[in-house]
Amino acid sequence: ENLHVVLSMSPVGDALRVRMRMFPSLVNCCTIDWFKPWPEEALFSVGSKFIKEFNFEENNRLKPLLAKMCVHMHQSINQIADRFFHRLRRRVYTTPKSYLDLIQSYRVYYEEKYAQVDGQKRKLLTGLTKLQETNETVLKLQVTLENLKPELAEKAEEAERLTQKIEIDRAEANKVKALVEEEEKIVKQQTEEVRLIQQDAEADLARAMPILESAIAALDKIKKEQVTELKAMKANPPELVQTTLQGVACLFGEKTEWDHITKTILSRTDLIQALMNYKKDEIPELYIKNLQKLIRNSPKWIPENVGKQSQAAKPICQWCFAILEYSKVVKEVEPKRKKLAEMNKKLEDAETILESKQSELQAELDKVRKLEEELEASRAEKDRLDHEKMLTEKRLNRASQLTEGLADEQIRWKESADVLIDRVNRLIGD
Repeated sequence: ENLHVVLSMSPVGDALRVRMRMFPSLVNCCTIDWFKPWPEEALFSVGSKFIKEFNFEENNRLKPLLAKMCVHMHQSINQIADRFFHRLRRRVYTTPKSYLDLIQSYRVYYEEKYAQVDGQKRKLLTGLTKLQETNETVLKLQVTLENLKPELAEKAEEAERLTQKIEIDRAEANKVKALVEEEEKIVKQQTEEVRLIQQDAEADLARAMPILESAIAALDKIKKEQVTELKAMKANPPELVQTTLQGVACLFGEKTEWDHITKTILSRTDLIQALMNYKKDEIPELYIKNLQKLIRNSPKWIPENVGKQSQAAKPICQWCFAILEYSKVVKEVEPKRKKLAEMNKKLEDAETILESKQSELQAELDKVRKLEEELEASRAEKDRLDHEKMLTEKRLNRASQLTEGLADEQIRWKESADVLIDRVNRLIGD
């Protein structure tokens, strides 16, 4: 009841007649609405709506006139169709679809012709633009070429000046280099002498060091009970134990009387530690003489005999003899040490002079290197300018040939472009 089917058919051709014969229900069971031709206002309104979407560039003001022209063409065809029917009794239909097809066909044909004419125009205008750019480029290249000449002359002069300066500074650097090499020989020789003297002194000390280290190691093994036992002998000590402590008193610069030893040496709580940390390199000569006198007066005083009377006193005795032996070696090595100190002072002075000369040489070499870098940069810049000059000359030559060869074409292209511009402006009507 609420379903409505709408069929829209065109009377153009035989299709409508054939369908009505095949399907009589289209006439018997349908309500036929026969649309009359659109009035002029409707044609203009619809045409204006579709033509409004056209892109006419600068000629959009002509769109209303084009809509009127489409209305006129459509109505003219209707009038001619009526005359055709009256003369030949043949009906030609023009529907709203025909009107829309007219507008669409115009649009397609216009865009096709516009693309064709505008493409030709753009090619000519592009060619004219390129020729104009080429002419401007020729002028710029001529100016660039003139500007390059003084720059090239300046770079050549700068390179020559830097070359002369480098030769002078390189000669000065070679002189300093010769002095540095001579100083290096002297320092090398002195270094070798110092090394030999130091090796000799160390070899002498190496003879005494094992004895001293062995004695210190023995001291380290003394137990606390043995030290207590040793201090307990204050009243009546064995002879060799007393001599051992007298030897310690000699090396500490104390009196060798037993009463004094008991109050000083034996009363120390850090006796063993004091022996181990004894300043063996700073022993006064008087201490050594006193110890040597004690040894001469006590021929039985040796570590083996002391050990029979007291195991705690034996390493102390060994220590005394080790210190004496070490002092003898130090006495022999002392002149070598003094000479080594003098040689080290001379070596230090020579190294200072050498370092100064090396710094001076490095400064000269840096100066030469910097000048060489400047020369290299100057030459690179000159080569770049030479290449740019050559490239500019080639481009100028080619551009001149192009502009001279296309001078006549430029006039013809300008005339053709003007014609095409006029055609584009007239294309809507054409």
